[in-house]
Amino acid sequence: MVLLAAASARDDTYARAARTFDKWCEKPSPEKTIVSPDRRTILRVRYAEESVNKASLWLPKVELRVGGKAVPLELPALWNQYEVLWSPASDAFTIAGGASAIGGFDFRVEFLEGDSVREFDLAGAARRDIADRFVICRSKWSPDACGGYGPEGDWVNVMPLAWVDAKTLLVFAEVPSSSRFGGMMGQVMGYEVALPSGKIKKSYTARELKRCCTRYMGWKYRVPEAPE
Repeated sequence: MVLLAAASARDDTYARAARTFDKWCEKPSPEKTIVSPDRRTILRVRYAEESVNKASLWLPKVELRVGGKAVPLELPALWNQYEVLWSPASDAFTIAGGASAIGGFDFRVEFLEGDSVREFDLAGAARRDIADRFVICRSKWSPDACGGYGPEGDWVNVMPLAWVDAKTLLVFAEVPSSSRFGGMMGQVMGYEVALPSGKIKKSYTARELKRCCTRYMGWKYRVPEAPE
């Protein structure tokens, strides 16, 4: 497997090759541009002042400049920081983020179709697979509320790590590292996901991820202990 990633590294992202922008700023911030590999499409982030609970904050307004047209993009409101990862073919990119330090991580894929953009949620198959492998209510010390963590896996953290090729994305999936998830907390899997179908092409255990993929991670990855 040959993954496609930028040479520069960061230590504050899931995907080392990702570019980031903030959910809000406390003072005026310069415009930020995230350019596609072929240099033809630009994701432009401008911060505009708004009043939030009687305080002035600068919130991002995001648009895609494609084919001479500006296409506005709506952002998930709960994410604290946004990561962007362009496809090597420049015809798609991921937007990812998390709602807290340990949970609510999710992503979506934006496909360029001419001078418009089409959004896909490709995390479903990965979520269902890891939820089936690490059933919270079967853990040695399952939480009282384990029934709330069902087979659809909407509680699973999922984040893109790298583009395997123009139509395949490497996705990292994790049971959040919280005691709410009993003996399954912190368990992880990796998946090669086909675009745009979302079908799993290949899966990786935690140890396999350690062998193949740490260079594409923006943090120091450790193999979790076995589930209980």
